[in-house]
Amino acid sequence: MIEEPPKLQIRKTIRRPDARQIAAFRDIPTGFLCDAMEGQGALCSSIQPVGGGRDLATHAYGPAIVADRDGVVVVPFARIDAVIAQLATIQELEDSLDAKVQGGLSEVPAIDDMLANGTANLVD
Repeated sequence: MIEEPPKLQIRKTIRRPDARQIAAFRDIPTGFLCDAMEGQGALCSSIQPVGGGRDLATHAYGPAIVADRDGVVVVPFARIDAVIAQLATIQELEDSLDAKVQGGLSEVPAIDDMLANGTANLVD
């Protein structure tokens, strides 16, 4: 016998990101969000928004779903403010590294150390 399906549950109120939280994610690369989530974010470049994310309207429902041409990242609602708090630091670190690369940086001492102590290896 087929059982009766469970009743549909309709929430009267849903926590949603506010305008300040949404604005904090505007123009932030999705890779930066993954970094700001302290390695707990996942970025899948094969998931692409229509138009590479350039033509998406912003809507806020539950978690923050941020899309750009590099992929899509879901920021859990409970972590939105913590992730936002990390974004300025991530941006500064990325800008600093970009400047070093523009200045000729080609080897990173921390990588050399990891190769030397065996915590990393080169793969062809």
